[in-house]
Amino acid sequence: MPGPVRPLVPCGPGRARPVRTVEEQGGGSRAGSERSGEHRGNSAGTARHGARWGANRRDHGDVRILVTNDDGLDAPGLHALAAALAVTGHDLVVAAPTDDRSGSGAAVGPLPSFERIPVRRGLIPSAPDVAAYGVEAPPAMIVLAAGLGAFGAPPDLVLAGINPGANTGRAVLHSGTVGATLTAGQLGRPAIAVSIDLGEPQLWDTAAWVALTTLDEMVAGPIADDDGTLVLSINVPNLPRAEVAGLRWAELAAGGSAHAALVDTGDDLELRFDSRGHEAVPGTDVHLVGAGFATVTRLLGIRAGAPPVHLDGGLADRLARSLDAPARPATVAAYEAALGKLS
Repeated sequence: MPGPVRPLVPCGPGRARPVRTVEEQGGGSRAGSERSGEHRGNSAGTARHGARWGANRRDHGDVRILVTNDDGLDAPGLHALAAALAVTGHDLVVAAPTDDRSGSGAAVGPLPSFERIPVRRGLIPSAPDVAAYGVEAPPAMIVLAAGLGAFGAPPDLVLAGINPGANTGRAVLHSGTVGATLTAGQLGRPAIAVSIDLGEPQLWDTAAWVALTTLDEMVAGPIADDDGTLVLSINVPNLPRAEVAGLRWAELAAGGSAHAALVDTGDDLELRFDSRGHEAVPGTDVHLVGAGFATVTRLLGIRAGAPPVHLDGGLADRLARSLDAPARPATVAAYEAALGKLS
């Protein structure tokens, strides 16, 4: 049964970690509790292992995995993924939102206006021995908190899903499932987002099978390369295992599996999504999943690019000239009027 709600104090300026860790609440799995001491004090913003797995992987043969999602702690996809992982021998902890946070991207909440995040003990019936927590926060915040020791030893890897509905194309920017993994990558922890195309019934075991196969390959190698920490997005067709055409590395489609349209309802806004009538480009995740392939796409997160040629140098020069030039009276008057309205 779900346990009582307890507050979690989020990290921010002057906060090194939550007020109480999960071990102090009697939570955390066996291996996580035993090894929690060696993780304490690590910076959440640092790649703890560099390019290789740490001593935990070499000495114990298992990996500390945080399982999360954006659909909530009671979502069947999360339960299917946790149950599949529970038999692998890895050290698991489940921490997921208490409600549906789909579409939250990498949002962490209204920082710094809140002080405490309620957390409750949960239960995964198909994996009752795995510690589970419901957190009143989006998945990216849960990943941040886990990296600071909120649910026992910080994870070596984050698995997010299984999301009902493919997370394909550049629209993954808005996915809470993908946002959790990008946040993990930013913290120097490898991550996998797992999504399955919509269907009835949802064949969660197919997606879990692809996820575990990918996980096995991932933990056998380095966690990072010259492009950074490994963050993968897996999309699986809603087919029985025997009918999956294979696994392909895929490019992101320009859009997603569905396209949004604005419906005129008067004063309010209504968006409708339609996947019909849009031709997918061959080689993209949308096309390949539609053709029956499971896809893997590496995501590189937020990166700075080279300045565009037409702005390189000229923009800085113009700003410098404008700072040296006397301000126009009309501009000064407008600025002072705006300040007056704010005071």
